[in-house]
Amino acid sequence: MISELERNLLSGLGITLNTAFEKHIDLISRTISKNNPSITYNPKHEHKMSLFEKWFRELLQKSNHPNITSLSDELLTTLQRYIEIRNILVHRDGVINNEETKVRKFVLANRDLFNLDESISKISIKPSYIRKVIVDQSRFFKIVLYTAKGDIVYW
Repeated sequence: MISELERNLLSGLGITLNTAFEKHIDLISRTISKNNPSITYNPKHEHKMSLFEKWFRELLQKSNHPNITSLSDELLTTLQRYIEIRNILVHRDGVINNEETKVRKFVLANRDLFNLDESISKISIKPSYIRKVIVDQSRFFKIVLYTAKGDIVYW
């Protein structure tokens, strides 16, 4: 059983990582739009991070991103689940609502990343979740920000 302090620290790390991710997505979107006059930039609040999987792929396609084929649906979906888990931790202290079936399936499929109290559908995260988020976000940014040769794509 993990202590309350450890649970709060891990939640804080998970929240911070995913909040920073959202801010970087906004910056990348703005930069892509600035470098491609045919693409209209919409602030993050218009994008709705809940639709991240869809709109970010479309943004990369419109900008003819050189690594678009390297960005798997699986990675985008996983990053989407991290955003949703962040919101569950921040706004509902880890309680998963009944209608959040995709998050519930993700948690059940990745039990090694979470502590789950099934009686109340409440999650807390384990250290392995933090490691996985860092690895997946690093993969994502490597694909989006660099060419296969290692050159920076947009800055």
